[in-house]
Order: sequence, then structure tokens, then C-alpha cells
Amino acid sequence: MAAEKTRYGWLDVMKLIGIYFVWAAHREGMGRYGLFFLSIVLGVLFFASGFSAARRAQTPVSAFIREKFLRVMVPYFSFSILTLAARVLLEQMTLGEIIDWVRRMLWASRANVPVTALWFLPCLFWMSVYYQLLLRAIKKPAARLAVCFAVSAAVKLIHEGPLLPWGIEQAGRFLVYYALGDMAALWLARARQRGVSRAGVAALALVTAAQFYVLYTNFYFGTGYFPSLLGVSEVSYPVQSLLTFFYQCNGIWCVAAASMALAALPGLCRAGRATLVFCGVESLAKTILPLALEGVGLSFPELGGAAALVQTALLMAAAYYLMVLPVTRYFPWMLGKPRPGEPAQRPQASSGAPAI
Repeated sequence: MAAEKTRYGWLDVMKLIGIYFVWAAHREGMGRYGLFFLSIVLGVLFFASGFSAARRAQTPVSAFIREKFLRVMVPYFSFSILTLAARVLLEQMTLGEIIDWVRRMLWASRANVPVTALWFLPCLFWMSVYYQLLLRAIKKPAARLAVCFAVSAAVKLIHEGPLLPWGIEQAGRFLVYYALGDMAALWLARARQRGVSRAGVAALALVTAAQFYVLYTNFYFGTGYFPSLLGVSEVSYPVQSLLTFFYQCNGIWCVAAASMALAALPGLCRAGRATLVFCGVESLAKTILPLALEGVGLSFPELGGAAALVQTALLMAAAYYLMVLPVTRYFPWMLGKPRPGEPAQRPQASSGAPAI
């Protein structure tokens, strides 16, 4: 039971960094930064979500699906409707625009969801369901990872873009990163039991340094840099897909390493436990907080490039105190949790990571 109650602060920080990438990448004028964040953010978030997957393997499938719907899809609809209400008040949307918003909200496709950041949640819902079924069907972790890799590759190569509602096929597209999170959790648990030798620590340090070098190179020169060193100017789509997977894994490693270093800051860990709310209020915060500042005579210009990184961090800090904490404390039903005083459906075992 002690292992089940372990909470990894670095994992909370990792999710917070992933949501920061989402906030920053969705700003105008981000240029190279925006493209770079988009190239690694999905791997980071799905990896972090999959880290606690195996802890739920003993939960009945029907109970797991019901609970996952409450914890993922209820927030999706709650924040979508809240954003719609704010837009109706601020922008005086027409009836046709409202109907179109609701239609896209119900379809919940990555390419057509009305609140951009929220497409992640329906996709995560199906991804977690798929993986729970795999946990019961395939007991060997390496075999599960191989199946997830094959599924992700097949979806990407057959049709990479979103087609079906609720991210049904996009969940398969990114399933391999969820499986990598589960594999990392198993590896970390074994490493803690056996201990890591000095040689192992040195090897990890060298690999981490190499990963940061690759991340740095990818940021400045793009994914085609390393093939160009071999004299390859154009690569086929399957090879490009493998390079994309490689860079996603590289980003996961580097963000995880940075998160472990930043986990000593308890404020970041606390904020990281509320990443689901950060995801939900992103659009609202970027609309309402600048208007509030302008209302008291302070300007909030849309900065680009490196300056926007600092501005995004400040905006997230303001949103944490003005939006995230109030929602968490006073509106838990928006997160699929019972209201204060209401009993939960069943006792919850604490895991190393919340739903997102």
C-alpha cells in the first residue's frame, strides 16, 4: 500500500511544464518557440498521464470507464460550457454561432474543438480506456509497448489527421507515449527497490546531457539537421515519422530531467496538481485577465518570441490565484469530484499522477 500512496512531485512539475508549453504555443507570434513546444508537448503530457496507468489494473473495467469519464470528460464539458458563456457575454455571439460552438464541442475532434487546448481530454479518455484493456490482455510490459508502438505507427501512416469524434483514433495515434509512461513507472519502481550504482548514475547523467544537446540542436536547426549530416536532404514519410517519434522521446527525457531538478520547489509541485484546471481555463485567462488589466488602466500587449515566454509564465501565475484555486476549492464538481460534504463513489487510491 505504501507504494500506491507514493506521489512524485517531479511528475506534477512535468505536467505543469507541459501545460506551460500549451499556453505558450497557442499565443500569436511565438515563431520558433511555438513550433518547438508543439513538437514535444503531446509526448510530455501523454507520458505523464500514462505514468500511473498500471496502478488501476485491478479496477473493474466498467468502474474505471465511469470514473475516467467523470474525471476527464466532465471537466471537458464544464470548461467548454464555461468558456462559451464567457464568450456570449463578451462577444455577443449570435444564435448560429452558439449552435456551431455546441456542435463542435459535442464532436470534440482535435481539428474542430471550440476550445483548442481541451481536445486533449477526450483523446486522453479513450487512450486510458484502450490501455486499461491492454493491461488486462497483455501482461508483459515490453509486449504492450510493442503493440502500442505498432498501433501508433499504423494510425500515423494510414491517416495522421483527426477524423473521428472524441479523438477516438487520435488516442491510438499517441498511445505509445502513454505506454512509455507506464514503462517508466515500472522501471523507476524497480530502480528504487534495487538501488542505482554510481556507474548507473554516471551513465544516466551522460545520456541526459546527450539528450539536452539533441533538444538544443532540434530547437535551432529543426528535425532535418541530423539527416543532413549524413547527406540526406529529403527523407521519406515513414522515416520522418520515426524522427518525430525520436524527438518526442527526446523531449520527454529532457522535460522529466528538468522536472526532477525543479521538484525541490513546492510551489511548482502544488501548481502541477491543478494542471487539469490550467488546461480548462487557458482560453478564459487569455481573454479575461488582459481585459481586467486594461480596465484598471494597465496595458497588456501581445508580446512575441522570448518575451512572450515570461509573459506567459506571469499570466499562468495570475490565473493560478484568480481562477485555478477558486475552481479547485469551490467548484470541484467541474472536475468530476463530489461537492464538499458529499461522499465519493468509492475510496480512491492515491496514485503518482492525477488524470492529466
